[in-house]
Amino acid sequence: MSQQSGRGRAYWTALVEEFWAGPEMTQREFCRRRNLSYRSFGDWVRQLRAEREQFDSLERQFVEIEVPAAHAPLVRVQLGRVTVDFETLPPPSWIAELARYGGS
Repeated sequence: MSQQSGRGRAYWTALVEEFWAGPEMTQREFCRRRNLSYRSFGDWVRQLRAEREQFDSLERQFVEIEVPAAHAPLVRVQLGRVTVDFETLPPPSWIAELARYGGS
């Protein structure tokens, strides 16, 4: 890929992205306003468009799936006929309170 005045990929990528995001104008007008080589700019537009299309086609090959997490309580307290599940370790005072009222 030709490089105008030793400018590299990051420079051209920024310009092409500015062109794509900016107000509608021709490549020729964009290059004239920024004093760019029309041929070099066009080469970079083609290369970056091809890379984007290749990436987009690869992205479409993957299917996102959600696997539900197995839900199991960290702590299960059973007092008589009452069972209480906790996802996190409860404070000991809660367990004592449950024990006090669980028998009634």
